[in-house]
Amino acid sequence: MADDNSEIKSVGSDVDRRIAFLVVVVSIVFFRISNLVTSKYIETPPRAASDPWRWRNLFVSWIHAILCGSWDIMCFTAYPEMLEDLDGHMNYFTYTLVAFSTAL
Repeated sequence: MADDNSEIKSVGSDVDRRIAFLVVVVSIVFFRISNLVTSKYIETPPRAASDPWRWRNLFVSWIHAILCGSWDIMCFTAYPEMLEDLDGHMNYFTYTLVAFSTAL
């Protein structure tokens, strides 16, 4: 069992945390810009006119869900071994997905 833990740590140590920090910062900026673009160019439907912030938040969350959902599917397609060991599998593609997901 000790061999399994050391293998997981060695895989995780190969991933540079600065990349994850950069992805978090870039995705925060991306979603702030998405919110501004949504507020400027996407009209609030008449039924949501009383609460335009909620409509923008819903729209930006929808963009986030589409991006993360597509990225999830690509991760499981590219790395099917994730289905067997979700916690122990780590590479840049999956690591940046987590960083991107948490930045919203």
